[in-house]
Amino acid sequence: MISPVSKIDGRIITYEGADYTVEGPIPHKDVVQLRDLSGDVYQISGEVFRLHVSRGLVRETADPMAEIGRILTLEQNFEYRFKLKVAQEALRLREECVPWKHRRDLILAMINAHDEFTQRRKPFPKESAIRNWVNAYVKKGPHGLLPRTHRSGNRTDRCDALFREIVEDLIEQHYLPHDRMRISDLWNKAVEQYRVLCDEYGQKPGNHGRKIVESIVKNIPHDDVVKRRIGSKYYKTHRKLAAKFYDIKAPFDRVEIDSTQVDAFVVNDKRETIGRPYATAAIDCATGWILALIITLHPPNSETVALALQEAMTPFDDEDFEKYGIVNRLNVAARFKLAVFDQGPENSGDILDTIIRAARFEAYWAEPGNPQAKPFIEAFFKALSLMVTTLSGATKSQLLPAQKRTLKAEREACLTFDELNAAVQKWRFDEYGRTPRRRINNVFKIEETPTEAMERLAKEHLIPDPPTDDELTEFFWVRKEVRGGWKYGIEHERMQYFSNELGELLRRIGFGKKLEIRFNPLDADSIRVRDPQTGQCIKAYNKVPGLKGIPYSVIKESRSALSAHGGPQRTREEIFADILARQAEKQSQGTKMKRARAKEIGSRRIQQMLERSQEDPSLNGQVRSTGKPKPLEVPSARKLPKVERKDAL
Repeated sequence: MISPVSKIDGRIITYEGADYTVEGPIPHKDVVQLRDLSGDVYQISGEVFRLHVSRGLVRETADPMAEIGRILTLEQNFEYRFKLKVAQEALRLREECVPWKHRRDLILAMINAHDEFTQRRKPFPKESAIRNWVNAYVKKGPHGLLPRTHRSGNRTDRCDALFREIVEDLIEQHYLPHDRMRISDLWNKAVEQYRVLCDEYGQKPGNHGRKIVESIVKNIPHDDVVKRRIGSKYYKTHRKLAAKFYDIKAPFDRVEIDSTQVDAFVVNDKRETIGRPYATAAIDCATGWILALIITLHPPNSETVALALQEAMTPFDDEDFEKYGIVNRLNVAARFKLAVFDQGPENSGDILDTIIRAARFEAYWAEPGNPQAKPFIEAFFKALSLMVTTLSGATKSQLLPAQKRTLKAEREACLTFDELNAAVQKWRFDEYGRTPRRRINNVFKIEETPTEAMERLAKEHLIPDPPTDDELTEFFWVRKEVRGGWKYGIEHERMQYFSNELGELLRRIGFGKKLEIRFNPLDADSIRVRDPQTGQCIKAYNKVPGLKGIPYSVIKESRSALSAHGGPQRTREEIFADILARQAEKQSQGTKMKRARAKEIGSRRIQQMLERSQEDPSLNGQVRSTGKPKPLEVPSARKLPKVERKDAL
């Protein structure tokens, strides 16, 4: 019997001398489902499967199904195998020079003879559909045949901000244990007030059904805000989730990190609209204090999240307080116990893994499609979206939704990226930091501002120390290599590195010895060399000056592929000239807004690299404990070395 698996595995297992594909474990059973080359399905116990794993009989495979990143339903999995079989058979017949007018009939005969697909109730596809499947399979492989409906659906807000405020205010007023309302009473009162306010404001009421009220209650971190009867299965899940928030006792016990797109357009210096920026934030769940807020023009990536974590563990710079005109200058930074992410692509990568190991905190990746697992950061983004609607170029307002105001927002946009960033940073400290939070959004069920909560809990609990300069440097030194040490120093990526400390080390241990080096993929200015006798790392600097903050990937792209190994080094000016030339070529493609956006991103990146290249090289890498982190472009991660496994006896 074919059963849906809880998680797609994709590995290969050698069982009794034959190879099978591991589809995955079956829910609520200690059973693993296998499939052979002919498509037949088998099941073995979990104990037997784990025994084969320990003996090295389960190995990794390059099957794209193992990297889907989501779970297919039984029907989707069946349809995927059907499409794959049809596409493979069509390609086989093409190799035999069978014309298309006969190819469909031969494929239909093959499918009818296959027992697995006899239960398919849909009509057999026409020739045009088979051609599309073959083209998708040739271009994208098995991934091209996967259903693309998992991203479908309406992701806009279910209600407007006014109705949400009314519901949360009613819950806040009746949050005492003896005065809690039922869902029906809450909904009736909210609808009544909502319609009255809509008449006063002269606006048309939006969606305000009962299910919207239930969704608002569901996203509140407390489980006792209303009286309701729910099933035992959902009750256990909800209580379990709520118990995690009750475990928060002190600042930095739990920090939530997420990214979103800002609901406002910005312009460049020439007043050309360059699109909507992105915001990456980190919030302390105990106090509601915003530990980090980074605004970027490019979509968030793993380095953006890493810089947000760095800012959360680094005191805010006094120069930035003066730059943004911030009055509420509460400056708190420390290591935290738990960091909560979602499963977006920006929340993975070797840099993020290195930070988690170096900072020694626990990380948790919430399930996709469950915003209630991160209620605090979701509430902050709602407040940020509400604040942005008051600025010029906002894509939505209290009266017009996002879809109807987009063109108007593009025309009226007048804020530059720096002006929007300054407004958001000042609002983060002076307004949001001094606005009382509702009790339903506070783990301690009291009404106080994030600033008051942080000051109060800082007296009651011991806040951990923030990372040191050297520890922050370790976050980004993620790559290791082995190189030989010679009289001229160490050569890495066709560039030479040397320092007085390295010269003393080489004279002490002898030239030609293999040494372990660590380097930052985002900074070609210096490397770290490990002393094999003491285990300490010493610095060695690039003999080409002015490369601080320039990634190795940029230098590789600017280097001629035909240049001889060990040839003349390119100067800093030549590298930047090549970067500008390649950037101009990329900016000549796309729509007018895309070209303006790419030009702005490129110019900002080059300006940031120029600023970092002029910093004092005596600092620990490119990371400073006092200094605002700046976004860089992260190169793709290297492949890990393969591990050879012994064959089964």
